[in-house]
Amino acid sequence: DENAADGCAWVADPSQVHEIPVSESEVKYRITLRNAGNTTLRDVVAYDVLPYIRDTGLLANPPARGSQFNLLLDSVESSSANLQLAYSASTNPARPQVNPGAAGTVDDWGAGASGKRAIRMTVTGDLAAGATTQAVFVAAVAPGSPTNKIACNTVAVDSNETLPAEPLAVCVTRAAG
Repeated sequence: DENAADGCAWVADPSQVHEIPVSESEVKYRITLRNAGNTTLRDVVAYDVLPYIRDTGLLANPPARGSQFNLLLDSVESSSANLQLAYSASTNPARPQVNPGAAGTVDDWGAGASGKRAIRMTVTGDLAAGATTQAVFVAAVAPGSPTNKIACNTVAVDSNETLPAEPLAVCVTRAAG
């Protein structure tokens, strides 16, 4: 919403590619975890591995996301009080809740967002029916990234009451101008 207080044009529609000017060196993401059901969710956890060249989704047997340039975490602008954040330098971090059989994962989750490749969002406590929690973070465009190429992002989420899910990718492109 370009009229929002933060001035961002938030895009959540996978059928649209959001253009960012070449002069921009960062992309801002707002990840909202929403319980759209009618029962309370327990042990909610979500994973976001930022776009990288030849990336895939996060669940078992993932499709290619098709990213053609890399993004790295730069900073966290805000997060809900009931959201615990951890970060990984790996493009294949351990994510047992959404893909317990993933091979070759790295379990390096810890503090400090800057320069990391992945973010884990854990809801502390329950997520009531109709409730939301969110994090807003900034990702840096890797220096030398090509123009007219795309970077596609997904988030995989699970809870005790649901099966792992990963919505379609939302993509940005570096517009040549």
